[in-house]
Amino acid sequence: SATGANAGSVKYTGYLTANRNSQDMDGCIYVPSIAYTNLTDGSTGAGTQWAGSATRAVGNYQINLSAAANGLNAAIKAVVLAVRGSWTTASASNRLNIREWTGTGTGGTNQIIVTAQAANIPIDNVGVVNVGASSSITVEVAGASVSNGLIRVIGYYI
Repeated sequence: SATGANAGSVKYTGYLTANRNSQDMDGCIYVPSIAYTNLTDGSTGAGTQWAGSATRAVGNYQINLSAAANGLNAAIKAVVLAVRGSWTTASASNRLNIREWTGTGTGGTNQIIVTAQAANIPIDNVGVVNVGASSSITVEVAGASVSNGLIRVIGYYI
């Protein structure tokens, strides 16, 4: 058993595999964020920080979770995000779509969607986004520019 500074700590390296009814099942550990991280877009994390005042034009943006500006572990399997945005016009086509990065920013299945339900009112959503081998996710701004953009990590799965 561990004593001193490491008392109660468990270090683990590798993949978790639960075995239920003689069948292996892959698993992950959920890690809640102690200090929330507002993500910065760009493949190197040198873009715009989505900290509640971000404005981004229509387009696809890569967020590399393991870039220095974001500081998350490259081994993350999925990330739990709080997302917010507002638009000057309410429209079902004005939205933020967040999904796993596919290498080009296009394609894939949206896993979190925030839609402009009212003009100039921030709209929030929380969800889980799968993270691919590149440690990146896609943020698609669709319909019109988003303002008051926030993308905050509230936890992740390793």
